[in-house]
Amino acid sequence: MRQNEDGKTKFVNARLTYQEWEKKYLKPAPKSTPKSASASKPKSKQDMINNIIANAKKIGFSDVQNAVTTKLNVELTEPITEWINKLEDKFGVVKQAADVRFCVSNSRKRAVAFVHFKLIDLTDEEYTFSPKYFNKSVKEYSELLDSWGKINWRMPGAEENVKFYTATHEYGHMLQNMMILQTMKDKGWTAKDPGAFINWKGITADSRFKMEVQIMEIRAELPIFRNSLNLPQEFKNKRGRKLGN
Repeated sequence: MRQNEDGKTKFVNARLTYQEWEKKYLKPAPKSTPKSASASKPKSKQDMINNIIANAKKIGFSDVQNAVTTKLNVELTEPITEWINKLEDKFGVVKQAADVRFCVSNSRKRAVAFVHFKLIDLTDEEYTFSPKYFNKSVKEYSELLDSWGKINWRMPGAEENVKFYTATHEYGHMLQNMMILQTMKDKGWTAKDPGAFINWKGITADSRFKMEVQIMEIRAELPIFRNSLNLPQEFKNKRGRKLGN
């Protein structure tokens, strides 16, 4: 005999085997819900490429070169674009710029990454990664930057954030360009006269470097640079010119 769910006694055939009894009177155990394929399956390369493109769009890049997803290691580039997106949410540098493209280039042989900009508009830029470095595995790239930190080739940082260092550094250059351009505007620069700080007719060394000298003067005047770099009121650039106040 057995007890029903309602507590009543019910007689069963004594000749039933356990398997027959179990099948007739016991409820089958609930089947475990299989994990979704997306939860257990690692990201495919195409998934990461799609995320890179989506992140770039959120950041505000006007164009993403095909080489970003074909010449760079997407396992490295994907988390870096997520990181840049966080920076952009905080500072809004790309969205405030005239135009920023996400590019790949080996043109600067020793550069891991760089920002190329137009002299007539510092926020018309190319945010550029070198395939020589960004095609490495995440581990290799992180170890390389970590080794540079130990010999003071880069600023120290948390180990888990090492792979974001170069991307953050270059983003900082775009922030710098934005601040300089704003100061140039305060000094008379306009989009209608973008060459206001360039001496197009100059033939002497001083006149050819007019733009550079004025930009360096502007940098020195920015409080964030004077305070963070502890710049004196008067200093010399690489060519020995006295700049500043």
